[in-house]
Amino acid sequence: MNGRIRETEANKVYFAVVILNLIYFLGAKAVDRYCFGFLRANNYLILIINQFYFVLFPVLLYLIVKRKDIKEALKFNKFHPLPGILILLISVPAYMGVSSLNVMIVYVLQSSGYTLKESLPTPQNLGDIILSILVVAVSPAICEEILHRGILLKAYESRGSISAVVISSILFGIFHFDLTNLSGPIFLGMLIGYYVIRTDSIFAGMLAHFANNFLSVLVQYYSGRWAGTGDGSRITEDQFIAVAIFGVICFVVMIFLLICFHKATRGKCELKLSRTSIIKDIISVMCHWPILLSLLLYIVYSVIFLINQLL
Repeated sequence: MNGRIRETEANKVYFAVVILNLIYFLGAKAVDRYCFGFLRANNYLILIINQFYFVLFPVLLYLIVKRKDIKEALKFNKFHPLPGILILLISVPAYMGVSSLNVMIVYVLQSSGYTLKESLPTPQNLGDIILSILVVAVSPAICEEILHRGILLKAYESRGSISAVVISSILFGIFHFDLTNLSGPIFLGMLIGYYVIRTDSIFAGMLAHFANNFLSVLVQYYSGRWAGTGDGSRITEDQFIAVAIFGVICFVVMIFLLICFHKATRGKCELKLSRTSIIKDIISVMCHWPILLSLLLYIVYSVIFLINQLL
C-alpha cells in the first residue's frame, strides 16, 4: 500500500461526489413538492445521510479499492496544542470575515429580487443546539475535510503546496453549489488548507472546519432568539457598509493571529514548490473533464437560480 494519490483519480472521486450530492438533494426537493414540509421536517436527517453516504463513503471506497495507506494519504498526523489554540482563536475573526464576504454577495443579488432565507431550522433549546452541532459542525468537519483537505489536497501537492491549497479551495467553494455561499468557502478553504499544510495534519483542518460551523450554529441560535428567524430580510446600504468595515477589521485581527500561527509552525512542514504558475495549474485542473463538468454543472445551477430570482 502507498499514500500517493493520482490527480486524475481524485478529480473523478470529486465528480462522483458532486453528482451523488446533486441527485440526492434534487430528489429530496422533488419529494418535498409532493410532501410539503418534508425538507424542513427532515433537514438534519437528510444532511447527515448526505455527509456520510454521499461524501465520506465514496472517498473511503476509493482509498480501500486502490489500496491506499489511509494514514499517509489523509495526513492523519498529530499536531502540537499551540497551533490548535491559535486555530480556535483565528476561527472567530475568520468566521466574521467569511460571513462579511457572503453578505456582500447577497447584497448584490438583492437587485434581482433575492431575499435572505434560512436553510436550516433555528435551534430552540439545548437539545436542538447539540443536534445541530453534530450535524452541521461535526459531520462536515470529518466528511468534507477527508475529501477536500484529504485526497484533493494530497493529489494537487505534486503541483506545489500553494497551488494545492488554492485549487482545492476553489473546488470546495464549487462543491457547496450556492452562489451566495461561494467566496466564503473559497476563502475558508484556503485558510484551512494553509493549516493542514503548515501542520502536516488533517486534524488541524477538521478543527478549523468544526470551529467555523460551531460558531455558525451559535450565531443562528442567538440571532433567532434576538431577532426572529430573519426570513425575507433585506440588507440596507448602511448595513452593507457596516459589514464591509467590520469585515476589514476582522481580517486585520486574523492576519495578526496568522503571523503567530506561522511562527508557531515554523520547521513543522516542508513546502513543495510549484513547477509552474498558479494560474496555469488552475487552468490545467479545470480542463480535466471531471472538474470541467462539475464547473459547468455549477454554472448551470447558478444561472437557473438567478433566473428563478428574476421571475
